[in-house]
Amino acid sequence: MEELPLLKVGVIPSRLTIVSEPYVKIGFRGYMPCVNVRVEKSGLDKILVISAKSLAEPLEELRLKNKNCFTGIKFDLCKADDSKMSLYVLKPLSK
Repeated sequence: MEELPLLKVGVIPSRLTIVSEPYVKIGFRGYMPCVNVRVEKSGLDKILVISAKSLAEPLEELRLKNKNCFTGIKFDLCKADDSKMSLYVLKPLSK
């Protein structure tokens, strides 16, 4: 099975739906927690690394409201600015 590409998050929001539960993937710094997401604009599935605190905290709130599941959570995601260490900005969407 071909591996999905990583989602590159920029300053322009992307509308995403999580299509998997979390799993780990090996990276150059060790294991990375990931979920698969579907990008609404293209319909393509990509990998979203969810280790950043600015992403993990709002996702955890959404997971708890979604019967403890990640699958099916919908949101807009972008970075606060174009710097490498910029915070994520997550805007939840209703189902």
